[in-house]
Amino acid sequence: CGAIPEGLCESELFGHVRGAFTGAHRRHAGAFERACGGTLFLDEIAELPLPLQAKLLRVLETGKIVPVGGEHEIEVDVRVVSASHQRLDRLADQGRFREDLYHRLGVFTIRVPPLRERPEDIPLLIEQFAREIGNELRRPVRFDPSTIAAAKIAAWPGNIRELRNCLFRAAALSDEPITPSRLLARTVAPHSAGEPLAETITIPRGSYAAMKRALIRRYLTEKGSIRKAARALEVPRSTFGAWLKK
Repeated sequence: CGAIPEGLCESELFGHVRGAFTGAHRRHAGAFERACGGTLFLDEIAELPLPLQAKLLRVLETGKIVPVGGEHEIEVDVRVVSASHQRLDRLADQGRFREDLYHRLGVFTIRVPPLRERPEDIPLLIEQFAREIGNELRRPVRFDPSTIAAAKIAAWPGNIRELRNCLFRAAALSDEPITPSRLLARTVAPHSAGEPLAETITIPRGSYAAMKRALIRRYLTEKGSIRKAARALEVPRSTFGAWLKK
């Protein structure tokens, strides 16, 4: 839900009729209508604006939607599964999430523990991500024997996304076996109070060499000097300089 602009969220969920707003040249079936007879997953439900929370509650209670600009109800038979990284009960207490919707959604709740509480899952995740990253880089991704052990005791505040990003970063920078220090290297250097964090680095698809060049240039641009970029990547300055010359 958080990835959809607020102005488009209602249309994406419930659809719209032709002429409902500027640019609505044809009827659009929303997520509920498309998922009729099946399951609809609403990720980050806490990001849904309060006015839309009221409309979602009505749909859950009546089993009917009204498309944007429409006058007639459409029956939908949909099982709704939602997720949030925030505590909805606390948001409800703060008035930031509808309490009635919280109770409506909370018929059956599953808590997904953070990755640091599931160290036994990490070897399997690393093996899966290594295959995926190897396909992207078009070469096998190898590990030092101690790397998985180190990963199992790391905090991983960013959970699975952080684990995969760290694996990709370590694999993209070198075709040598990934060591614990390379896997657990910080992707963003410590910053001063009030200083914004660096943007997420996006690596284009393509050859390994192209990906590595893009990563090196991005670090150099963000850090402003070879010395700072080399420090952020935890490599000698001479090594980073050699990378730039290739």
